[in-house]
Amino acid sequence: MNEPQPSTGLPTATRPRHHHFSFAQIRLFLLAVLRLPASLRTAAAIPLLLHEQEFGISEDFDIPTHQCGRLWLLRVGLFEIQRPKAQASDWIWIADHTIQLGPVKVLMIVGFRLSDWEQRKRGALQHQHLQVILMEPTEKSDGDIVQAQLERAAQVTGVPRAILSDQCRELNKGIRQYRAAHPETAGLHDLKHRLALLLERELKADPRWPKFLETCKYLRKKTQQTTWAFLAPPATKEKARFMNLGELISWAVRTRLFLDNPQFPADVKLDPKRLEELCGPLREHDAALKHWHGLNDLISSRWIHYVKKAITRV
Repeated sequence: MNEPQPSTGLPTATRPRHHHFSFAQIRLFLLAVLRLPASLRTAAAIPLLLHEQEFGISEDFDIPTHQCGRLWLLRVGLFEIQRPKAQASDWIWIADHTIQLGPVKVLMIVGFRLSDWEQRKRGALQHQHLQVILMEPTEKSDGDIVQAQLERAAQVTGVPRAILSDQCRELNKGIRQYRAAHPETAGLHDLKHRLALLLERELKADPRWPKFLETCKYLRKKTQQTTWAFLAPPATKEKARFMNLGELISWAVRTRLFLDNPQFPADVKLDPKRLEELCGPLREHDAALKHWHGLNDLISSRWIHYVKKAITRV
């Protein structure tokens, strides 16, 4: 007598209608991309690896290509955009322009409910905690267009309790116009961007900052693709560069410590005089580095506290 098989939690049918691959194969691919996270090609290669290592996959197990898995992922994304959202007054929206290709940029609005956040004891949000409210491409964006997009988003969730953004010009104007029509909605700053703007204002007014950047640029040029590459400073980013200065300042502080007390591995032969030639100019910035490091540390350690405090008042 055959024993009953344990339930797998999968649908009774082994494959979706009009599909070649099974639910289990689709699920494995999507979990690899969304949870590991793996690239599309890596996710497509995982079943083959399991088969080669004899992890219970039969000989006739077909392997989906990464193009096939990409279509599955797109279907899941389309479902997330189109699925009905709860109509409630405690939504918090996070809005930003992203995915700019040529003249086209996309307004992306994701959201979460304060009641759900309370259930998680106000813990850090992750991607799976957010729902896509609106994703709309436009070639032109100004305050009136953003306001119209926000009105369309409100048809999905209802008027939100607050809208969080980086306060760029067109978003700021559109949110301000939207709030004039919906005063129950609060406008919140993305405080990490806000603090980055304060840091930008501080550094641009400091005459020592341009000279420090020139020193970093020189050192990166002289150390890349050499035996001294481990001393190369991180590349500065064109976009949101004042949000990523902590890495550069921390590098300079660590390099100064190494300069005063260099410790090379026993099997590595490097000339200490060359070290002084390369990194010696950093000594000129000791006083400034101490100030900048303290400033960046203050911003990095405080901004999460300020965000939680701001949300508490909503």
